[in-house]
Amino acid sequence: MAQSTVQGADTSRSNGGAVQFVLTPHGVSNGQFRVDVQVSTHSGDLAQLDLQSATELRVADQVLRPLESVALRGHHARGRMAFALQKAPQQFEIVIRGVRGMDDLSFRWP
Repeated sequence: MAQSTVQGADTSRSNGGAVQFVLTPHGVSNGQFRVDVQVSTHSGDLAQLDLQSATELRVADQVLRPLESVALRGHHARGRMAFALQKAPQQFEIVIRGVRGMDDLSFRWP
């Protein structure tokens, strides 16, 4: 089982707004870069947001969509997203688009 970790990525990144995201990367295992996701809102059901299509991982000149992501329901959801990568990136950005009229959400490491 090949694993690699992301330096300085043990910290979560979050945003403010009507829908709040907390993302915590966990490095690469078996060719998948894993990121824990927590989403909360008090202004409606989260089921309207499809993270699979709304999320991009940007690493150097690559833009990747999740292989799997969290199914959102209710007001609070948590789970994991996974992206196809063989090595943990040292610098990367996760962008989430189309969240209830909010601007694109950008989470950067380090």
